[in-house]
Amino acid sequence: MNSRLAVYYSPLALRHDTGSGVFEAEPSALLAIAEPHPENAQRLENMLSILRKGPIGDRIDWHEAPSASLDALLRFHEPAYLESLRAIPEHESRRLTGTTVFGPGSFEAIRAAAGQAIGAVD
Repeated sequence: MNSRLAVYYSPLALRHDTGSGVFEAEPSALLAIAEPHPENAQRLENMLSILRKGPIGDRIDWHEAPSASLDALLRFHEPAYLESLRAIPEHESRRLTGTTVFGPGSFEAIRAAAGQAIGAVD
């Protein structure tokens, strides 16, 4: 039995800026402090640190999978949806839903995340 854990990770996943506000809602003039979205780069960095420094750190094999190709993304998403994301200018941020912010670095981050999932399955 293999007692090692394979973890697939890419630093490109940190490029996705999930925005701020209150919990998952958009910023408001009523807020004293706009909090970061709960799923943010700092949280991911903390999880990575726990894995590296924690009690199983010496039993982890780290792998960096390549970013998913457009063809791989098209297996799960409609072409029009992906094109709408790619059409967002790199310097802009847009709230796609009440809880989903898409901005600079987001497309690279989702390609990286998909590539990590594909790498883990392979």
